Amino acid sequence: MAVRSLRGQIRPLEDAPLRPLEQARARREHLPYYLDLHPAVRFLLAVALVCAVSLLYLMQTSRVASENYRLQAAESRHTDLMRENQHIQLDIANLRSLSRIDDIARHKLGMVPVGNGYLYVQVDTSVVASATPPATQASGSPPGVVVGNNPLAAKS
Repeated sequence: MAVRSLRGQIRPLEDAPLRPLEQARARREHLPYYLDLHPAVRFLLAVALVCAVSLLYLMQTSRVASENYRLQAAESRHTDLMRENQHIQLDIANLRSLSRIDDIARHKLGMVPVGNGYLYVQVDTSVVASATPPATQASGSPPGVVVGNNPLAAKS
């Protein structure tokens, strides 16, 4: 293995084992040469880094702008829906108004107001109860079969 020295000369690295302190000194001595780059390469790396950062900035700005357009479209749609909801609520209120219902009852249905006097009819409940006989179960018939005048009763 070979290493480049400060003057740019290449000299072989000794193969003899070094003590830890000498190994650290040797590494420290050779470290700057690992990163030693030609000025043109440094310039190209700097340009590439600037281009990458600029591209990242432009991508983020473009994304923010497109999300802003989507947000404005959603807010516009929300405003339109709220306006439509208010118109529907107004239509419901107009259709439920008492003056409209009174107008329909008088003109379309031909109804007239009764006035303040109401007539109540008394119904005698004893006469109604004796007129319809109670339903009875027939003897020997299964449970649930009813015999009598009830039209809703099951027939056998």
